[in-house]
Amino acid sequence: ITPSATTSKVYVIAQCMLDNKSDGRYMYATIYRDSTNLGASGTGGLLEHYAAGARIITGGTMSVLDSPSSTSQVTYSIRIFNISNSSTAYSVNRTDGDGDYNNFRPRGTSTITVMEVLA
Repeated sequence: ITPSATTSKVYVIAQCMLDNKSDGRYMYATIYRDSTNLGASGTGGLLEHYAAGARIITGGTMSVLDSPSSTSQVTYSIRIFNISNSSTAYSVNRTDGDGDYNNFRPRGTSTITVMEVLA
């Protein structure tokens, strides 16, 4: 998004569909503006997720009202982090056991909606 004024705010809503390979693992998803972690700032944009490892895809929603203070293009993204200190693999938009040959496994869609709020 390219804000039209430096005083504009940007409202970001992200919905993630997640799964992991092992029982009892925690991960978190956070919203980034370019290289800035908006969830780490305490302003929102952070989703802690416990994946039971039962190959059941689950989702969560997070949002943040950001002040990029720029009229240059900014890019918002979702990043997933492992906080269980393990080498567990995590999956986005599918279960861990999913493959193109597994038509019975659930799949999901993650989305990011970005809206400029003029000041």
